Amino acid sequence: MSTGTTHAGRVAVVSGSLSHGGAERVAIDLCCHLRDAGRDVMLLTLSGDMPDAYRPPEGVRRERLEARLLPPSLFHRLWYLANRVISIRRRIKSYRPDVVVTLIDKVNILVLVSLL
Repeated sequence: MSTGTTHAGRVAVVSGSLSHGGAERVAIDLCCHLRDAGRDVMLLTLSGDMPDAYRPPEGVRRERLEARLLPPSLFHRLWYLANRVISIRRRIKSYRPDVVVTLIDKVNILVLVSLL
């Protein structure tokens, strides 16, 4: 067991959106805390250009990605899911974070699959 602390310099926080909700508020508070602790923070939301209920904090890099659409046919849904996973992976990997933090179960699973 290590007694030292690790310092993650770059942190990616991934949230489904910044709409009204508790998890969204936690994402904003977490970004503020990490930024104030000297971390380089990116906030990635998966709701495209949907309007935000919470404003991203100053000094936090904001990225948007559309990952909500559900095409009608099974084939198109699978195609869209594969593309969505690849897009999330590319966006996160391009930032090169030391740590990725996700909120809410669907986002957790989607990001986990993206980063495998």
